[in-house]
Amino acid sequence: VIDKEPYKVREFLEQKRTYSNGISYVKPLSYFQDGFRPEHDDCTVTLVCGGSYVIPMKTDEKSRAYIDAIAAWFRSHDKVSCVNVRYCQPPDNDFVFLCRAPHYLGSGGGFSRLVRHVRQERRRLGRLLLQRHQVLGL
Repeated sequence: VIDKEPYKVREFLEQKRTYSNGISYVKPLSYFQDGFRPEHDDCTVTLVCGGSYVIPMKTDEKSRAYIDAIAAWFRSHDKVSCVNVRYCQPPDNDFVFLCRAPHYLGSGGGFSRLVRHVRQERRRLGRLLLQRHQVLGL
């Protein structure tokens, strides 16, 4: 999305942009700053960045600059010890990785919504199984 838009990377980082369909695909830096709530020191953060795996783009220069800026903020956080970037991996692999991650802060696209939905269902099923386990005394 970001590479097809006329806005500069700085503008994406500074301000939320909502598209005609009502979705904000690219989150501003403040979204990550507000949403990141580490539970302990020495956190590892992995940024999962897809989009160009199936249809390679002519240029992804702005996408990479945006990712670098987000990663730089996480690296400067006093509770973060390591920042990994997964870029252009097979979407199925990213999906499993995100669904199983201990914590998740998604973006605004359909892929993120699907991951969020699966994570919610896994928690709901986990609670259901736990309740059943307790009732049956297993």
